[in-house]
Formats: sequence, structure tokens, C-alpha cells
Amino acid sequence: MKKIIKYLMLVATISTVAIDPSLGQSLNERVTGANLLNNGGFEIGKPIDFGSIPGWEAAGNIGARPVGFSSTKLGSIPSYLPKEGLRMSLFSAGNNDFSGSLSQLFKTVTGTTYLVKLKMGIVTESAGRGQVLQVSIANGDGAFILSRVENIISPTKGTTWMEFSAQFVAAGNQTRITLTDLSEILPLRQSYNSDLLIDDVRIAELKPIKTLSKFGKWMVENRITGNIIDDFDKDTLSNGVEYVIGTNPKIKTASSNFPKSSLSFSDPDGDGKKLRYVVFSYKRSKIALDDAKVSVIVEWRGTNKDNWKSVSSVKGHIVKTSKNKYLGNVDLVSVYIPRTITKSGNFFTRLRVVSKQ
Repeated sequence: MKKIIKYLMLVATISTVAIDPSLGQSLNERVTGANLLNNGGFEIGKPIDFGSIPGWEAAGNIGARPVGFSSTKLGSIPSYLPKEGLRMSLFSAGNNDFSGSLSQLFKTVTGTTYLVKLKMGIVTESAGRGQVLQVSIANGDGAFILSRVENIISPTKGTTWMEFSAQFVAAGNQTRITLTDLSEILPLRQSYNSDLLIDDVRIAELKPIKTLSKFGKWMVENRITGNIIDDFDKDTLSNGVEYVIGTNPKIKTASSNFPKSSLSFSDPDGDGKKLRYVVFSYKRSKIALDDAKVSVIVEWRGTNKDNWKSVSSVKGHIVKTSKNKYLGNVDLVSVYIPRTITKSGNFFTRLRVVSKQ
């Protein structure tokens, strides 16, 4: 008898689960499709400096109008170095005229969210100099959807780069991006002999954000990684089981909180008849009880070679719940399984936690 109980208690901690993919996505994971801009990296065009930029509309005074430019020769002061590829766009070209702009029209889908990213740079002969860029997105009628102004300060002479990113929702089937040099708003002593640089401009569609499930939110709140099948704290209980029993997935769980099996000769339904049962007991948190996307299934099998079967299909099984048995609105669920379902009366049990897709 003692050997049987020990065996049952051991397999009671085993869990098999499905993966819940709804733990959110990084911004890069949401980007879909190719760059909607033509020549966003400024690589297209004749390989000459101060050349035109195909695909873009350049505006401004002649000395301020943006041009295509490559890196300067090694040892040049100040040094001009593209952030991506071999070429970049150069504003003002040392003329201290900050009236230049670049613009491009591209196709969009109304109501769709897009990400705009670019590299903004400054090239200067002295540290502490600054440049200012306005990034604006407008619909086909010219109404602004997005407008942001960014300032970059050089920590040293030469070329310095920073990244810009923003999201917008298209308001029509055509949208325009405009990059405007606003460095004239700075005192001349700060912007003097400094040029604004732009490289690697990208616009791409963003997939909708996946809504976190209750289990996903629980993982985020507990600051754990992986998924429902993983065992973050290596205590033999998967994240899914810890979610159900209401324990901390970052701290090794005490054995007193583990699902347990025991033998009983009792009358759980009060019909006056005592029977022999295996009682499988586990704690159940309120969040798991209220989670429609998570199923908690008690399963059994007669031998290691048999298929697992749900106890819910066993005739005569009884489920009893002690509400709020433990602190934190945690219930105690006891499942009485008739031992007559196997000839020997011996069988394995387990708790299976399934996250529905």
C-alpha cells in the first residue's frame, strides 16, 4: 500500500501542456513586407558626390538642397561616414543654409499602421554642435498624420548618428513623408559649419499587436520568459502548473503545494456507500478558474504504455471543491477516481494544463 501511494504521488507532478503564443511581439517582429520607399538608403544614383537623389523630391535653396554623398577619404576633417551602405543624403553641405528638405509619396492602406525608421546624423568640425530634423507624415490632402522634431548634438568632431522611429496610421491610399532641416532654430554658433545627414529611411507595415492572454499577462507581471510548457525556476513544475496552483514561477515551489495523490475508502457524494478511490488533489488559483483560455485536466492511465485519458469520462468520478481554502482566493480541488476502473486498482495520474489557441 505504501509503495502504491508513493508511486502515485510521484507522477502527480507531471504536466503536459500546449504552448500559448500570445506573449506579445517586439516591434521588429511586427514589421511585415518590404520598404515602401524608393531609394530609402540613397544608394541608387550616379556614384558622384553632391549628386541628385532618385526617388526623392529635394527642395530648398541651392546651397541647402539635399544631395547624395559618400564617405570622405580617410583622414579628412571632418570625416563624412554613411551609417548604412556606401551613400547617404547630405543637407546644407557646409553652407550654413538650413532650408533643405526631402519628400516622397508612397502607397498606403487606409487604417493600417506603419512604422517609419531612419538614421539621423550630424557631421561637424567641433564637439557640441547641433542639427535639428523635422519628420512629418501627411495624407494625400496634406493634413499631418505625424510630425516630430528631433535634435542631435555631436559629442565629438566628425560624424555622429542616432536612430529615429515612430508609428502612424494611414488616412488614405497615398501618404507623403517629408524630412525638413530645421537647424536654423538653433543659435548660429551651435549649428555653424555642421551638416545634417540622413540614411536608411524605411517605412513598413506593422502587424496588429497580439492581445495578451491572462496567462501571458501573468508571465509579464512575474517577469518570466519562455512559455506555458517551460519551467522557469527549475522546480519540476511548469509555468502552466504554477499559474494554476497560484505559486511564484520565479521561486522553487515547496512540495506542500504540489498536486498530490492519496488512497481513500470514503463516501464523497454522501449516498451512504463507501468506495475505494484514488483522490487527486490540487490547488486552483482564481485567475486560472476565470481564464476561459486555459483548461485544467486530470488524466489517468493503467500502465506506462497506455494512452492518457481524461478522468471526466470515468463513470462514478466525483469532483469536490473547497472554495478559498488557502490565502489569495486559492481553492482546493479534490478529484475522487474509483479504483475499479482498472483490474489491479493501480493507475497513474497527472495534471494537464492546456492553453487554447
